[in-house]
Amino acid sequence: MNGRDDSYVLRQGGGMHADDTRAAFAVEIDLLRPGVPLLQARGRLSPATVDELQAAVERCLDSSPWAVVTDLTGLSELQPDAVATLVALARRAGRADIGLYFVTRGGAVDHALISAPGGDMFDIHDSVASAERALRMDA
Repeated sequence: MNGRDDSYVLRQGGGMHADDTRAAFAVEIDLLRPGVPLLQARGRLSPATVDELQAAVERCLDSSPWAVVTDLTGLSELQPDAVATLVALARRAGRADIGLYFVTRGGAVDHALISAPGGDMFDIHDSVASAERALRMDA
């Protein structure tokens, strides 16, 4: 593997089952630097919770920033069925010429992102600092 810690849980299949309880999911928005919001997602990213992340990213995109950095290292789970929404967000950002950077811990999450249809659009980094360095290089 890539030597990075992979504490994510990746589960196949979509949706909630009758015996599941909705795990806490939260998105915090901060400013990494002027024109670059930083979103930090925590909890379980599934079809039932991805709308909250989508709304936060769209709010950021609506303000026409230079880039948006989305930190997924706080996820406890990423369900592959939620990845299609992230692909749609990457397409929207690309059409608006806004950089959309994802920060992950690698492993199964990177595989889920990259192997999804449209996953080649993702700009994935192993830390917020790495994404910030890429921002400087893309300037």
